[in-house]
Amino acid sequence: MIICILCLSLSVMVGCSRCNNDENGEYPPNGYEPSLPQLTAPELRFNYVTTVLSWDAVTDATGYIVTLGGGSPTTITAATQTVDVSQFTTSGIHNLSVTAIGNEETHLNSNPAVYAFIVGTTGLKFDFDTITEYLVVDFDGDAAELEGTVYIPTFVNGKYVKSIAADAFENAVNVTNFVIPYNLEHIGMNAFTNTGFLNNHSNNSIMTLANWIVGYKSDGTTIGVVDIKDGIIGIADGAFSDLPSLSGANIPATLRFIGAEAFRSSGIKIDNFAFGLHIERIGRDAFLGTEVFPNPINNQMVYFNNWVLGVSGVLDGNQIIGLNTVGIADFAFFNSANHTTIDIFIPQSVTRIGNSAFVSVPNAQLRAQASSAGENWHHNWYPGGHFEVLWNQNVG
Repeated sequence: MIICILCLSLSVMVGCSRCNNDENGEYPPNGYEPSLPQLTAPELRFNYVTTVLSWDAVTDATGYIVTLGGGSPTTITAATQTVDVSQFTTSGIHNLSVTAIGNEETHLNSNPAVYAFIVGTTGLKFDFDTITEYLVVDFDGDAAELEGTVYIPTFVNGKYVKSIAADAFENAVNVTNFVIPYNLEHIGMNAFTNTGFLNNHSNNSIMTLANWIVGYKSDGTTIGVVDIKDGIIGIADGAFSDLPSLSGANIPATLRFIGAEAFRSSGIKIDNFAFGLHIERIGRDAFLGTEVFPNPINNQMVYFNNWVLGVSGVLDGNQIIGLNTVGIADFAFFNSANHTTIDIFIPQSVTRIGNSAFVSVPNAQLRAQASSAGENWHHNWYPGGHFEVLWNQNVG
């Protein structure tokens, strides 16, 4: 009896298994819920132009607790909050946090959802490339003077930062980490060469930075086929170049960007490398000097996974791009016509054409099955005015 009284008193605080039995002695009793369900965390969006943080209303939420940076929490009912970003003056990550509030009778509060607002490291410079239409970040100074963590912002001067320049942080030996924006679409050659961040990687490992592969650290040991983890969206320029023992890669469906010379002069085998329709851009000479694109081939287009990677030699006469082709790599037809008249047919299946794909193709005439340039054809896919493009054409 003494034990039962003690158990009853404790059950108020922690719940007592013996005192919560049903009439049949079963535990948990029929219909008993040990805790309330938790609300779903909001999915946050941040508009860098209007500086408004927003999210879809969470079902059954009575309001939201919003914390901006290191400020005090505030409670609101609307699914939107304007953020005074001028309050974030120090370089680093400033978390914007939102928690959906439960009514404590049917639902518990959600876990906090966090959006990371990045303020860039002092000394970064930003240039807008009118050809690629990328806002490119570089470092204006002696990289050896940088130390600790370098923060690259998401949005500067009204534009998203989408590229890191070649050699941008080379020789930043005292930098142990880089925080990069989620919306990057390109990382240039040797952007992080001889940085503390890369130098600290183990031998024979893929060097990743957030959702990008920036290189491979090799000690000369045979590599074979590498696994690229799910979630990786891009491979930097030259990341796997000059690795003759690299024979292949398992590519995740998340991969979108393959950089210039990414696998140049590696040992990639056709049967050990494949990708699907998720690829958005293939950089110049990404596979040159491999089994995929051996050099030279006599005067023909080089295809891989339904992409035109380039042209080996020169073309003349009438050329029809394969009717199942989905993409054309950057600079694919560069200098591909030996100053002769050339007619190139682009089928409807082509949904992506890269930067300068048809640059320096004199005396060319392009015939496209489409009625106009596709949404994902690079704005500089051919140098306007240098030759004619005929639309709504048939194969013959």
